[in-house]
Amino acid sequence: MQFLIPVILTVILVYSLYTDLRCGKVYNYVTLPAALVGFVLNVAFQGVDGAIVSIEGWALGIGLFLLPFVLGGMGGGDVKLLAAIGAFLGPELVFKCFVYTAIVGGVIAVFLLLRRRQVGATVNNLLGSFYTLYLYRYRVGSSEAGRASFPYAVAIAVGGLSVLYLR
Repeated sequence: MQFLIPVILTVILVYSLYTDLRCGKVYNYVTLPAALVGFVLNVAFQGVDGAIVSIEGWALGIGLFLLPFVLGGMGGGDVKLLAAIGAFLGPELVFKCFVYTAIVGGVIAVFLLLRRRQVGATVNNLLGSFYTLYLYRYRVGSSEAGRASFPYAVAIAVGGLSVLYLR
C-alpha cells in the first residue's frame, strides 16, 4: 500500500505542472485536497506518528516558500503545492524537495536570463543598492516590461519527482 504515496503525488505534480504551463496557475482544487490526501494516507500507514510527520511536512512546505511569496517572487499555488508535498513526504523529504527545486529553478532562471539577454541588467541590479532593486521590481521589472518569470511548478515538479524516485 505504500506505493500509493508516490503514485498519487506523481499525478498531482504532473497535473500541477501541466496547469501551470498551460494556464499559469496551480489550482487550489488540486493542492488543498492533495494535502488532505497526504495526511490521510500517512495516518492510515503510520497512525499518530504519520499525522505528526504530515503536519510537520505541510507546515515546513509553507514556511519555506512563505517569504518568496510575501515578497512577490512566486504565487500562492506554488506555496500550497510544496505544502502538499510536505503533507505526503514529511519535513525531511520536503526540505530535500525544496533544495532540488531551488537548484532547478536557478538553472531555469539563468537559462531564461541568457535567452532574453537580461543578464547585464540583472547583474547591475544585484550589485546595486536595495533602492535600485526596489525600482527594478516595481518599474522596470513589472510584467509589462517583460519580467523574467516562469511557471515555478516546473521546478517544484522536478524537485518533487527527484525526491520521490531518487531516494
